[in-house]
Amino acid sequence: MNAITTLSEVFQKHLSWDKRRCDFAATYIIAALKVCTVNGIKIAHALDGKSKKESKYRRLQRCFAEFFFRGEDIARMLLSMIPIPPPYTLSLDRTEWHFGKIVFNILVLGIIVEGTSMPIFLYFG
Repeated sequence: MNAITTLSEVFQKHLSWDKRRCDFAATYIIAALKVCTVNGIKIAHALDGKSKKESKYRRLQRCFAEFFFRGEDIARMLLSMIPIPPPYTLSLDRTEWHFGKIVFNILVLGIIVEGTSMPIFLYFG
């Protein structure tokens, strides 16, 4: 079983997404890990398949434009996969990113696992 199939099955088990959405999300994440970036064009180029690069990039755009996922669902999925029992030690961090004149405030909730904070919920404001 390959990484995409394994990750898709995890999504199907914990989220109420249909199989195609789970497959695509898993494919996207594995491609992002391969190219070590969140740049959509670079990820599209890393996606498997015979489609043109432009078609793959447009598919990414449509996916993100048409789909809303709840952060709470992702947090619950991640929490169920953490191999430590409660009670948990939580971390809360806020950061600010500037892209030209646009300012993004990001709030991250994490669980401390062996001294490292593992993000389980993000809020963009």
